[in-house]
Amino acid sequence: IFVDAYCNSMPGKAENKAAARTRANRVKSELILYQGLTEECFVTHSHADKGDWVTVRVTVPHPTEVPAATRAENEEAGETAMEDKAAEIAMKDKAPETGETGPVMENLAETGIVEKSGHTLALRANLLRWATLTPDLGIEWRVSRHVGILVNGSWTSWSWSGKDRRYALWKVSPEVRYYIGKENRGYLGVMYHIGEFNCKLGATGRQGDYQGGGITGGYLLELNRALSLDFHAGIGYTRAEYDKYKMTDGVRVREGSDSKDYLGINQLGVTLVWKLNQ
Repeated sequence: IFVDAYCNSMPGKAENKAAARTRANRVKSELILYQGLTEECFVTHSHADKGDWVTVRVTVPHPTEVPAATRAENEEAGETAMEDKAAEIAMKDKAPETGETGPVMENLAETGIVEKSGHTLALRANLLRWATLTPDLGIEWRVSRHVGILVNGSWTSWSWSGKDRRYALWKVSPEVRYYIGKENRGYLGVMYHIGEFNCKLGATGRQGDYQGGGITGGYLLELNRALSLDFHAGIGYTRAEYDKYKMTDGVRVREGSDSKDYLGINQLGVTLVWKLNQ
């Protein structure tokens, strides 16, 4: 009986190999326990690629007088039956109604290898924005192993020098990403952002709104199973329309309006990512 186990959802090759080895041994142990087989019946292999599954194949000897076509059909039927039996054994104690799992799934959970497609929800905080006193929070939904949908939002409001100086803004930025590479650490995406601002750091203030979008890219640096750093940047187009004003006796006096079109880097960040469900 040939047991081949695969894993590519862990951070590194060595961890994938170890997880695959544990899966192969668990399936083998269940077959020995419930089917009365012996260790000598098995040949196991562990693979750190392709996906997250275990295949079981069995070779069945046949009398030489059996026609070749019949032997091929019997071998195929034997392999299918053995694979179905292994799947039945692995799931026999699972109770979906109560959320309880049998000994196989419990053992896999203890080793941390039940996860097949990684987390599905994660909280995000752009540390660069927090460093500029602009609180930033977001959430990501990993639709599949390679596709993620994000929404980030920022808001701040500061006044000083008797309200003669002002720094305030809000921003919402949805984004769709496609993760690439064997370990899904690099990615490309498209984003859109919209917001309003009120900034007066000198004699003239500007208050208005902006929107735009572009192409994003970045890299995820794993810190541990729950946390990672997301280094990202975006290049695209942004248009801002705003009023100019000055402060006279604490009153804003409008001095016309203007607009600005910008093409270049319109997103930059080092974001802390917290995976909610492992």
